[in-house]
Amino acid sequence: MRNSKAKNLILLASLVGILLLFLLPNFIKPKKISACDINNINKTKEKDYVQVQGSIIKEINLTESFKLLTIKNEGCLVEVTCNCKSSLLNKNVSVIGKVQLYENKTQINADRIIKN
Repeated sequence: MRNSKAKNLILLASLVGILLLFLLPNFIKPKKISACDINNINKTKEKDYVQVQGSIIKEINLTESFKLLTIKNEGCLVEVTCNCKSSLLNKNVSVIGKVQLYENKTQINADRIIKN
């Protein structure tokens, strides 16, 4: 009897945790920044959750589904990495993701890309 209560409690806690993992990203709002602000250390730091809008001017296929995109906005450029299969070249997009440093370059690792 005691063992089944413990199992039920553990199962309930697991289900609540999984539910929170699915719902939490919907409540976290990204910080809207310009492409020029991404390289400004006072405006963003690594692991910040940000949103950038702009036009994709360059697209490099690193693997079949992993790409390096260059977004232009307000005369500034920012690199975005994404797991996306379709081409986004010359499209206006809004990118939501986390700021990361790669080889001393600031990039955004895209969680979502929305075509405008």
